[in-house]
Amino acid sequence: PEQAYDEHYKLDNTIGTWSTHFAITFVCLMAALKILFMPRVPLRKHPKAYIMATFFIFVALACGVAGVNHAIVRTVDSPLKNFFEKLTSGFFGISCVALTLVCLEYTVTNSWAWLTASTAVIATTVYAVVVNNQTVIDALQMVTLFVFTLVFHVKRENAMMVVKSVSAFIMFAGFLTRILLAADCGSGGYENCFVDCPLPNPRVFNHNGLFHIIYLVGVSLFAWAEHRSPSLLANNSYASLV
Repeated sequence: PEQAYDEHYKLDNTIGTWSTHFAITFVCLMAALKILFMPRVPLRKHPKAYIMATFFIFVALACGVAGVNHAIVRTVDSPLKNFFEKLTSGFFGISCVALTLVCLEYTVTNSWAWLTASTAVIATTVYAVVVNNQTVIDALQMVTLFVFTLVFHVKRENAMMVVKSVSAFIMFAGFLTRILLAADCGSGGYENCFVDCPLPNPRVFNHNGLFHIIYLVGVSLFAWAEHRSPSLLANNSYASLV
């Protein structure tokens, strides 16, 4: 009830949020392992394959840490909350660097352009971690995913590039969905018992859970397309390298 609302305990520890975080972690870890070990790719001869594996690994780490944060932290002033949030932002930032490098591989050859873009993403990540600003890291991910969508849509050398473009847009749409529902289904919703939230039971499955499901669909599709047609190998095939 509204009279029982307590700002001190305004946290999202719903099962729909942390369980979907762990689902994304599992999918991304499997995608990274597929790239690195199954089949065994001679990565020393094709080091750029590490870049896409890095994206999946650090998304997995970020979501894993975030899932633990939502599952165990109970108060907003807990030191663990601040630690987990900074760690999550840092991991997501590294995943953005990896995705940026993939986009640069398809768009520019100038080393200064590579350095400038990479430095900008890294600096934004460092800022977000230092000030612990989740909005900044979310914005960085949205921009990176949107740019990736555009680059792969414009290039679209094969069907899998189209799939990757669509999958990146799905992940972008997940972020957008969370933003649109945050006011009524997020922290502000506690004050009026979520009466304006369109989701049926936000105390169990809220806007974060919905965002994670949409993101999970996108990243799963992306992992499948990446396995079928690797982005950073000239012959677009892992199998031929075995």
